Formats: sequence, structure tokens, C-alpha cells
Amino acid sequence: MSRELQLKKLATFMGIFFILSAPLEVTHGLMWIVIHIYELLEFLLDELVHHFFVTSHHTTQVIVFYLMLMLFTCIFYRLWRWTTVTLRAAKISFPNWWQSKKKDAVEAWSSLPLTKRAQLIGGFLFSSSLVSMLIF
Repeated sequence: MSRELQLKKLATFMGIFFILSAPLEVTHGLMWIVIHIYELLEFLLDELVHHFFVTSHHTTQVIVFYLMLMLFTCIFYRLWRWTTVTLRAAKISFPNWWQSKKKDAVEAWSSLPLTKRAQLIGGFLFSSSLVSMLIF
């Protein structure tokens, strides 16, 4: 095997590796940001409660715990309400959208000649077999 071919295979492997690992790294970065924002919020609430109410360390932590519990409960409640409203709207509009997309796909498929249909099916089968070899 030539040196150039080896370098191309290595570059291809590295490209695939970075493409597959990128979502994991992005998720890790986002979680790091969320955790640090949470810690900053907790620290600021600790300092504010301790400064305004002049409480002991344990009492301050208990107060901050319940404040944050209330805050996150309100946030999750709002998120739950927004999600139910959005899902209800999607449930109403989705069947019409699906019917129009299905109709467009059937019309597009019907207008294709037989050779083009065979090419599309063959391409799908070939690419799905390659993906299955990568997975399994």
C-alpha cells in the first residue's frame, strides 16, 4: 500500500472519529457551563442570604436549598406548561402536514421513470448496507 493511500485512510478515519465525537464534546461543554452557572447562582444566594439575614452557615445552606428548590420548581412548571401547549398545537397541525408531505412524495415518486426508481432504491440499499457495516 502506498504512503499516499495510507495517509488518505488515516485522514478519513480521523475525520469520521471527529465527526462522531463532536456531539459528545458539545454536550460535555454545555453541561460544564450549566454546572458552573448553577454553582455561581448557589454561591451568590449563599452570600446574599448570609449578608441580609446574618445566619449561621448551616441555616444559610438550608434557606438557599429551599430557595433553589422553589426556583427550579417554577422553571420546570413553566417548561411543562409550555411543552403541553406546544404538543397540543403540534398534535392538531401534524396530520395535515403529514398528509401534504405524503401526497407530495407519492406524486414525485409516480412521476419518476422506472430506471430512476431502480437507481434510488439501489442507492438506498447500498448506503444502508454500508452504514450497517459501520454499526455492526
